Amino acid sequence: MTVEKSTNDVRQGETTGKVRWVLGISLTLVVVGLIAVAVFVV
Repeated sequence: MTVEKSTNDVRQGETTGKVRWVLGISLTLVVVGLIAVAVFVV
């Protein structure tokens, strides 16, 4: 017997996009940090 479930029933993660914001901001900060190190150290 097969049980049909909707996409929302079987999804385990959130789809709000918060993780994308965190990753985007983190990536931006890393790039800015590396640029600052390259400018002030080298």
